[in-house]
Amino acid sequence: MKVVIIEDEILSAELLSRLLQKVDSQIEITAILDSVKKSAQYFQEGHKDDLIFLY
Repeated sequence: MKVVIIEDEILSAELLSRLLQKVDSQIEITAILDSVKKSAQYFQEGHKDDLIFLY
């Protein structure tokens, strides 16, 4: 499962990433984005993820 984390505090994003990977080793964190602008750009580029965490 491809997952994107949108969070402006890097430590929180990294913690969530580690927790998700502990829960399911098949989870792939495809991006950690720290702003609305970067998030919009990411999805406009055509990335297709299964789940988005807006943390």
